[in-house]
Amino acid sequence: LAIQKRARAGFVTPGAVLVFQLDYRNIGNQDATGVVITETVPAGTTFDLAGSTAGWTCADGAAEGTTCEFAVGPLAADGVVHSIEFAVLVAAGVGTVHNHVHIGDDGSNGPDPTPDNNDSDVSVSARPVWVPVDSAWALILLSLGLAMLAWRQRRRLV
Repeated sequence: LAIQKRARAGFVTPGAVLVFQLDYRNIGNQDATGVVITETVPAGTTFDLAGSTAGWTCADGAAEGTTCEFAVGPLAADGVVHSIEFAVLVAAGVGTVHNHVHIGDDGSNGPDPTPDNNDSDVSVSARPVWVPVDSAWALILLSLGLAMLAWRQRRRLV
């Protein structure tokens, strides 16, 4: 079995949905049974049911750290690439979304001879939301807000 994960975007805006595409296949010489793909909702996000392929075990809005599974079932040893999507809603204040996926089977046909390709990781940077400023007071408030955010970030790092 092999799996590769990629993000549909090179960056994400907080408050937006981030979609991961999971490409999986059986590149072995025998069919696999009981194939399951396992995801964990990344830190700073919640699971987005509407943006994901139907069949994930997570409920819409499942919190970060929740383990989600997608039952593939049997997978022929034909090398054909199959794809599903796993989507999350990114919370405000998130700098980077790190995500990991794993594919495995029930082992009834023996162990996977190449388990190194059963996992895939990806990280996506979040870009801040820019708000147009149309007055001096709005600019002052925006500047104060950004200064406060910078101060809070420095306190977390110390």
